[in-house]
Amino acid sequence: MYGGPPVPGGALVPAGGYGVYSDVGAQQLAVAAAPPPGSLAQMEAFQATRYKKAAGQRFRKLEGMPKHGQVSLAIIVIGILTFIANLMAMLLPYWRQYAAGTFGYPHPRSWGLLHVYGKTWQQQYKMMFVACNGFADLNVGNVCFSPICLWYRLKCQKYYELYTVGISCAAVFLWNLCWHFLALIWTYRLSPKSIRRAACAWPSILVLHISACVTWVIFSDEVFDSLNTQSYYPTAPLGVCFYLTMLASVGLSALVFLSCTLRSYWPDPDDSDFESEDEDADVDAQLPPPGYGAGYGAGYGAGYG
Repeated sequence: MYGGPPVPGGALVPAGGYGVYSDVGAQQLAVAAAPPPGSLAQMEAFQATRYKKAAGQRFRKLEGMPKHGQVSLAIIVIGILTFIANLMAMLLPYWRQYAAGTFGYPHPRSWGLLHVYGKTWQQQYKMMFVACNGFADLNVGNVCFSPICLWYRLKCQKYYELYTVGISCAAVFLWNLCWHFLALIWTYRLSPKSIRRAACAWPSILVLHISACVTWVIFSDEVFDSLNTQSYYPTAPLGVCFYLTMLASVGLSALVFLSCTLRSYWPDPDDSDFESEDEDADVDAQLPPPGYGAGYGAGYGAGYG
Protein backbone atom coordinates (compact mmCIF):
# COMPACT_ATOMS: atom_id res chain seq x y z
CA MET A 1 0.00 0.00 0.00
CA TYR A 2 1.22 3.50 -0.82
CA GLY A 3 0.15 5.89 1.88
CA GLY A 4 2.37 8.79 0.90
CA PRO A 5 1.29 11.75 -1.18
CA PRO A 6 1.94 11.78 -4.92
CA VAL A 7 4.88 13.82 -6.15
CA PRO A 8 5.35 15.57 -9.50
CA GLY A 9 6.22 13.26 -12.39
CA GLY A 10 4.00 10.40 -11.33
CA ALA A 11 6.21 9.25 -8.42
CA LEU A 12 4.66 7.71 -5.32
CA VAL A 13 6.06 7.78 -1.81
CA PRO A 14 5.44 4.71 0.38
CA ALA A 15 3.83 5.04 3.77
CA GLY A 16 7.13 4.55 5.63
CA GLY A 17 8.61 7.60 3.96
CA TYR A 18 11.95 5.85 3.24
CA GLY A 19 11.67 5.16 -0.50
CA VAL A 20 10.55 6.75 -3.74
CA TYR A 21 9.13 4.62 -6.56
CA SER A 22 8.60 6.08 -9.99
CA ASP A 23 6.14 4.59 -12.50
CA VAL A 24 7.49 6.56 -15.44
CA GLY A 25 6.98 4.40 -18.54
CA ALA A 26 7.06 0.67 -18.02
CA GLN A 27 10.01 0.69 -15.59
CA GLN A 28 9.94 1.07 -11.85
CA LEU A 29 13.07 2.72 -10.48
CA ALA A 30 14.00 2.21 -6.83
CA VAL A 31 16.08 4.86 -5.14
CA ALA A 32 17.96 3.69 -2.07
CA ALA A 33 16.55 5.35 0.98
CA ALA A 34 18.87 6.94 3.51
CA PRO A 35 17.93 6.80 7.17
CA PRO A 36 16.94 10.05 8.86
CA PRO A 37 19.93 12.24 9.88
CA GLY A 38 21.16 11.55 13.39
CA SER A 39 19.47 8.16 13.65
CA LEU A 40 21.16 5.07 15.06
CA ALA A 41 21.21 3.41 11.62
CA GLN A 42 23.09 6.36 10.16
CA MET A 43 25.63 6.26 12.99
CA GLU A 44 26.19 2.53 12.44
CA ALA A 45 26.61 3.05 8.68
CA PHE A 46 29.12 5.84 9.25
CA GLN A 47 31.11 3.73 11.70
CA ALA A 48 31.10 0.78 9.32
CA THR A 49 32.39 3.00 6.50
CA ARG A 50 35.23 4.23 8.68
CA TYR A 51 36.14 0.70 9.60
CA LYS A 52 36.20 -0.41 5.96
CA LYS A 53 38.45 2.51 5.01
CA ALA A 54 40.81 1.81 7.91
CA ALA A 55 40.93 -1.89 7.06
CA GLY A 56 41.61 -1.14 3.40
CA GLN A 57 44.33 1.33 4.35
CA ARG A 58 45.95 -1.20 6.65
CA PHE A 59 45.86 -3.86 3.94
CA ARG A 60 47.51 -1.52 1.42
CA LYS A 61 50.26 -0.60 3.88
CA LEU A 62 50.98 -4.19 4.83
CA GLU A 63 51.00 -5.35 1.21
CA GLY A 64 52.98 -2.34 -0.07
CA MET A 65 50.22 -1.12 -2.41
CA PRO A 66 50.05 2.68 -2.09
CA LYS A 67 47.68 4.78 -4.14
CA HIS A 68 47.77 8.39 -5.27
CA GLY A 69 46.27 10.98 -2.98
CA GLN A 70 46.50 14.68 -2.23
CA VAL A 71 50.12 14.51 -1.02
CA SER A 72 51.49 12.64 -4.03
CA LEU A 73 49.57 14.82 -6.48
CA ALA A 74 50.86 17.95 -4.72
CA ILE A 75 54.42 16.63 -5.06
CA ILE A 76 53.94 16.06 -8.79
CA VAL A 77 52.44 19.51 -9.43
CA ILE A 78 55.00 21.43 -7.35
CA GLY A 79 57.79 19.31 -8.81
CA ILE A 80 56.79 20.16 -12.40
CA LEU A 81 56.62 23.89 -11.60
CA THR A 82 60.03 23.93 -9.89
CA PHE A 83 61.52 21.92 -12.76
CA ILE A 84 60.35 24.52 -15.29
CA ALA A 85 61.59 27.40 -13.10
CA ASN A 86 65.07 25.89 -12.71
CA LEU A 87 65.32 25.06 -16.43
CA MET A 88 64.47 28.67 -17.33
CA ALA A 89 66.95 30.01 -14.78
CA MET A 90 69.72 27.84 -16.20
CA LEU A 91 69.15 28.89 -19.82
CA LEU A 92 68.12 32.56 -19.60
CA PRO A 93 70.69 35.36 -18.98
CA TYR A 94 68.77 37.29 -16.36
CA TRP A 95 70.55 36.53 -13.08
CA ARG A 96 71.92 40.07 -12.95
CA GLN A 97 70.64 42.80 -15.20
CA TYR A 98 70.51 46.49 -15.97
CA ALA A 99 67.01 46.99 -17.30
CA ALA A 100 67.72 50.52 -18.61
CA GLY A 101 71.50 50.40 -19.08
CA THR A 102 74.05 52.36 -17.08
CA PHE A 103 76.36 55.36 -17.41
CA GLY A 104 78.39 55.06 -20.60
CA TYR A 105 76.38 52.06 -21.84
CA PRO A 106 72.80 53.11 -22.65
CA HIS A 107 71.61 49.59 -23.46
CA PRO A 108 70.00 46.90 -21.32
CA ARG A 109 72.56 44.34 -20.25
CA SER A 110 72.14 41.11 -18.31
CA TRP A 111 74.24 38.16 -17.19
CA GLY A 112 73.36 34.53 -16.69
CA LEU A 113 75.08 31.24 -15.98
CA LEU A 114 75.93 30.62 -19.64
CA HIS A 115 75.06 33.76 -21.61
CA VAL A 116 75.43 37.52 -21.61
CA TYR A 117 72.93 39.81 -23.27
CA GLY A 118 73.72 43.38 -24.31
CA LYS A 119 73.73 44.73 -27.83
CA THR A 120 74.00 41.10 -28.89
CA TRP A 121 73.35 37.73 -27.33
CA GLN A 122 76.62 35.89 -26.72
CA GLN A 123 77.92 33.09 -24.57
CA GLN A 124 80.19 33.62 -21.60
CA TYR A 125 83.24 32.02 -23.16
CA LYS A 126 83.02 34.31 -26.23
CA MET A 127 83.05 37.37 -24.00
CA MET A 128 86.05 35.91 -22.19
CA PHE A 129 87.89 35.23 -25.47
CA VAL A 130 87.32 38.79 -26.68
CA ALA A 131 88.81 40.23 -23.48
CA CYS A 132 91.75 37.79 -23.46
CA ASN A 133 92.51 38.38 -27.14
CA GLY A 134 92.53 42.12 -26.51
CA PHE A 135 94.96 41.61 -23.65
CA ALA A 136 97.20 39.42 -25.84
CA ASP A 137 97.31 42.09 -28.55
CA LEU A 138 98.28 44.79 -26.05
CA ASN A 139 100.77 42.68 -24.12
CA VAL A 140 103.64 43.18 -26.60
CA GLY A 141 106.87 41.61 -25.48
CA ASN A 142 105.18 40.48 -22.27
CA VAL A 143 105.18 44.09 -21.12
CA CYS A 144 101.88 45.44 -19.83
CA PHE A 145 102.09 48.83 -18.17
CA SER A 146 99.56 50.90 -20.06
CA PRO A 147 96.15 51.47 -18.43
CA ILE A 148 94.29 49.89 -21.34
CA CYS A 149 96.49 46.79 -21.16
CA LEU A 150 96.00 46.48 -17.41
CA TRP A 151 92.26 46.87 -17.89
CA TYR A 152 92.03 44.10 -20.46
CA ARG A 153 94.21 41.85 -18.34
CA LEU A 154 91.84 42.32 -15.42
CA LYS A 155 88.82 41.73 -17.65
CA CYS A 156 90.39 38.55 -18.99
CA GLN A 157 91.01 37.23 -15.48
CA LYS A 158 87.60 38.12 -14.09
CA TYR A 159 85.65 36.97 -17.14
CA TYR A 160 87.47 33.66 -16.93
CA GLU A 161 86.46 33.33 -13.26
CA LEU A 162 82.86 34.26 -14.08
CA TYR A 163 82.79 31.75 -16.95
CA THR A 164 84.27 28.97 -14.78
CA VAL A 165 81.82 29.57 -11.94
CA GLY A 166 78.90 29.92 -14.34
CA ILE A 167 79.60 26.69 -16.20
CA SER A 168 80.13 24.86 -12.90
CA CYS A 169 76.83 26.10 -11.49
CA ALA A 170 75.08 25.24 -14.76
CA ALA A 171 76.48 21.70 -14.50
CA VAL A 172 75.07 21.46 -10.97
CA PHE A 173 71.70 22.70 -12.25
CA LEU A 174 71.75 20.11 -15.04
CA TRP A 175 72.63 17.35 -12.57
CA ASN A 176 69.83 18.51 -10.30
CA LEU A 177 67.33 18.57 -13.16
CA CYS A 178 68.15 14.96 -14.01
CA TRP A 179 67.57 13.83 -10.42
CA HIS A 180 64.54 16.10 -10.23
CA PHE A 181 63.02 14.30 -13.22
CA LEU A 182 63.82 10.90 -11.71
CA ALA A 183 62.23 11.89 -8.39
CA LEU A 184 59.05 12.90 -10.22
CA ILE A 185 59.00 9.56 -12.05
CA TRP A 186 59.49 7.71 -8.76
CA THR A 187 56.64 9.64 -7.16
CA TYR A 188 54.39 8.95 -10.11
CA ARG A 189 55.13 5.20 -9.97
CA LEU A 190 54.24 5.28 -6.27
CA SER A 191 55.68 2.06 -4.97
CA PRO A 192 57.17 1.86 -1.45
CA LYS A 193 60.72 1.66 -2.83
CA SER A 194 60.22 4.52 -5.33
CA ILE A 195 58.68 6.68 -2.58
CA ARG A 196 61.74 6.02 -0.42
CA ARG A 197 64.11 6.90 -3.29
CA ALA A 198 62.29 10.14 -4.00
CA ALA A 199 62.29 11.08 -0.30
CA CYS A 200 66.07 10.59 -0.24
CA ALA A 201 66.62 12.53 -3.47
CA TRP A 202 64.73 15.74 -2.70
CA PRO A 203 66.93 16.91 0.22
CA SER A 204 70.09 16.45 -1.87
CA ILE A 205 68.53 18.38 -4.74
CA LEU A 206 67.62 21.23 -2.39
CA VAL A 207 71.11 21.46 -0.87
CA LEU A 208 72.85 21.46 -4.26
CA HIS A 209 70.38 23.98 -5.64
CA ILE A 210 70.90 26.49 -2.84
CA SER A 211 74.69 25.97 -2.92
CA ALA A 212 74.89 26.68 -6.66
CA CYS A 213 72.74 29.82 -6.39
CA VAL A 214 74.67 31.26 -3.47
CA THR A 215 78.03 30.45 -5.05
CA TRP A 216 77.23 32.23 -8.32
CA VAL A 217 75.82 35.31 -6.59
CA ILE A 218 78.87 35.67 -4.32
CA PHE A 219 81.44 35.16 -7.11
CA SER A 220 79.64 37.44 -9.56
CA ASP A 221 79.48 40.15 -6.92
CA GLU A 222 83.23 39.81 -6.37
CA VAL A 223 83.86 40.03 -10.14
CA PHE A 224 81.89 43.26 -10.45
CA ASP A 225 83.62 44.77 -7.42
CA SER A 226 87.06 43.96 -8.86
CA LEU A 227 86.22 45.46 -12.25
CA ASN A 228 84.79 48.53 -10.57
CA THR A 229 88.15 49.27 -8.94
CA GLN A 230 89.78 49.88 -12.36
CA SER A 231 86.85 51.44 -14.19
CA TYR A 232 83.19 52.36 -13.82
CA TYR A 233 81.66 48.90 -13.63
CA PRO A 234 78.93 48.95 -10.97
CA THR A 235 77.48 45.71 -9.66
CA ALA A 236 74.36 44.79 -11.58
CA PRO A 237 71.27 44.14 -9.43
CA LEU A 238 69.83 40.66 -9.18
CA GLY A 239 67.39 39.80 -11.94
CA VAL A 240 64.38 37.67 -12.72
CA CYS A 241 66.19 34.33 -12.92
CA PHE A 242 67.58 34.71 -9.42
CA TYR A 243 64.11 35.24 -8.00
CA LEU A 244 62.87 32.25 -9.99
CA THR A 245 65.49 30.12 -8.26
CA MET A 246 64.40 31.48 -4.88
CA LEU A 247 60.81 30.48 -5.61
CA ALA A 248 62.14 27.11 -6.73
CA SER A 249 63.98 26.81 -3.41
CA VAL A 250 60.70 27.33 -1.56
CA GLY A 251 59.08 24.71 -3.77
CA LEU A 252 61.92 22.25 -3.18
CA SER A 253 61.62 22.79 0.58
CA ALA A 254 57.93 21.94 0.31
CA LEU A 255 58.83 18.84 -1.73
CA VAL A 256 61.23 17.68 0.97
CA PHE A 257 58.51 17.96 3.62
CA LEU A 258 55.81 16.36 1.45
CA SER A 259 58.04 13.49 0.36
CA CYS A 260 58.92 12.68 3.97
CA THR A 261 55.23 12.82 4.84
CA LEU A 262 54.40 10.50 1.94
CA ARG A 263 57.13 8.08 3.00
CA SER A 264 55.83 7.91 6.57
CA TYR A 265 52.29 7.42 5.27
CA TRP A 266 53.29 4.59 2.91
CA PRO A 267 56.24 2.85 4.59
CA ASP A 268 58.19 0.08 2.92
CA PRO A 269 57.23 -3.33 4.39
CA ASP A 270 60.80 -4.50 3.78
CA ASP A 271 62.25 -1.80 6.05
CA SER A 272 63.48 -2.96 9.43
CA ASP A 273 61.63 -0.14 11.20
CA PHE A 274 58.28 -1.15 9.72
CA GLU A 275 56.13 -2.24 12.69
CA SER A 276 52.85 -3.87 11.89
CA GLU A 277 51.89 -3.81 15.56
CA ASP A 278 51.50 -0.06 15.47
CA GLU A 279 49.33 -0.31 12.40
CA ASP A 280 47.13 -2.88 14.13
CA ALA A 281 46.77 -0.58 17.10
CA ASP A 282 45.74 2.31 14.84
CA VAL A 283 43.07 0.17 13.17
CA ASP A 284 41.81 -1.27 16.45
CA ALA A 285 41.37 2.25 17.75
CA GLN A 286 38.89 2.91 14.94
CA LEU A 287 36.82 -0.29 15.45
CA PRO A 288 33.28 0.07 16.79
CA PRO A 289 32.86 -0.85 20.48
CA PRO A 290 31.85 -4.46 21.27
CA GLY A 291 28.16 -5.02 20.81
CA TYR A 292 27.69 -1.76 18.94
CA GLY A 293 25.76 -3.40 16.07
CA ALA A 294 23.24 -5.85 17.50
CA GLY A 295 23.35 -5.85 21.27
CA TYR A 296 24.43 -2.30 21.95
CA GLY A 297 22.37 -0.86 19.14
CA ALA A 298 19.22 -2.73 20.12
CA GLY A 299 19.50 -1.77 23.75
CA TYR A 300 20.24 1.80 22.89
CA GLY A 301 17.28 1.99 20.51
CA ALA A 302 14.84 0.43 22.98
CA GLY A 303 15.92 2.51 25.92
CA TYR A 304 16.12 5.74 24.01
CA GLY A 305 12.87 5.24 22.08
